[in-house]
Amino acid sequence: MLQKQAKSSRAAAAEFEAAKRVDLKAKEDAQLAVLEEYIGTIPTVGDDEIEEAVTKVLANLKANGNHTHYGNVMRDLAGRNGIYASKPLNMERVHKIVQEKIAAHEKKWFQLKRKRQ
Repeated sequence: MLQKQAKSSRAAAAEFEAAKRVDLKAKEDAQLAVLEEYIGTIPTVGDDEIEEAVTKVLANLKANGNHTHYGNVMRDLAGRNGIYASKPLNMERVHKIVQEKIAAHEKKWFQLKRKRQ
């Protein structure tokens, strides 16, 4: 939630700068500094742990006959009943890792399919 607020503050500061509203930009910058200070103190799940979880989710989806689409993986990771439902995540990193793992998974699947033909 704090990361969303920080992103919103960055966007607002950029808009105020474009509109030449230095007073409002300074206010947003001050708010952003406080938010980033708090965000820095919150421990988030590491990339290695996320990669391991994504690999497990992909294997589980495949084993259950479900599609390994981005939405299914994200639901199983960060959804209401997901593995990291109540843990703070850097969603930009999660998005990147999920996209990379799905691409690698699909590439491997297509290579296997070509070998069978």
